[in-house]
Amino acid sequence: QFPTGRPEQFPDPKHPGPVETKYVSKYLDVPNTALFPFGHGLSYTTFSYSDVRVSAPTVSITALTGNATTHPVHATAKVTNAGKRRGTEIVQCYVRIRGASVEQPVRSLKGFARVTLDPGESRALDFPLGFEELSFFNIQNRRVIEAADYTVFIGGSSTADLSAAFQITDMPRSR
Repeated sequence: QFPTGRPEQFPDPKHPGPVETKYVSKYLDVPNTALFPFGHGLSYTTFSYSDVRVSAPTVSITALTGNATTHPVHATAKVTNAGKRRGTEIVQCYVRIRGASVEQPVRSLKGFARVTLDPGESRALDFPLGFEELSFFNIQNRRVIEAADYTVFIGGSSTADLSAAFQITDMPRSR
């Protein structure tokens, strides 16, 4: 049935199915970014982050694939309520993988924690990173960990800029 009388496009007879539409900003003076980043939340207070660290600068693949319950890498950060009111923050942990055999997202959410702090109060948070958090699907559709450079970002949204890096070494092993 043709879309007569409706503001639709005719599908291409060579390629059946819905017509693909892509959004592209034509304005040169307006950025084409989201109004709020993923994970962004509003609060009556402000939070600051510091001391983002990973437990080891180098980890072997065998340490990560040996036992499913072990977490040989721990990412830690300190969050402080820098405002004048009690507040709750969702602290998020993102991981970026560079140098993998399969293209990876810029950042992937690997953990989060809800923390409620009084004014001036600080708390150290720990995000365990094991096989599930650091692996990805390879071209054979098997979950693997590969030797690559990993960067951990911890903050209040996907635009967190405090980071710590580590490397995974050895040949790839899959489970």
